Amino acid sequence: MKIRSLQNLVAGIFAMLLTNNIVAQVSDISNVTVIRLSDKPIIRPDLHPSIGQNIQGPSLIRVPDWVADPLGKY
Repeated sequence: MKIRSLQNLVAGIFAMLLTNNIVAQVSDISNVTVIRLSDKPIIRPDLHPSIGQNIQGPSLIRVPDWVADPLGKY
């Protein structure tokens, strides 16, 4: 019984290490394309039944010029 548990533990650790390595290699975002939809909001009332008409949440704004060391444009 202990040998089987040890084998399962080793297999689980190996699977986690293998998966983490694959995910780290896939996370290249250099091919992301962004399309501006100037007449459509990101969060809208019909997006999900729980949102309703009172939308208060995430926004996408351009970083002002006065921000020191911005992480991006938006």
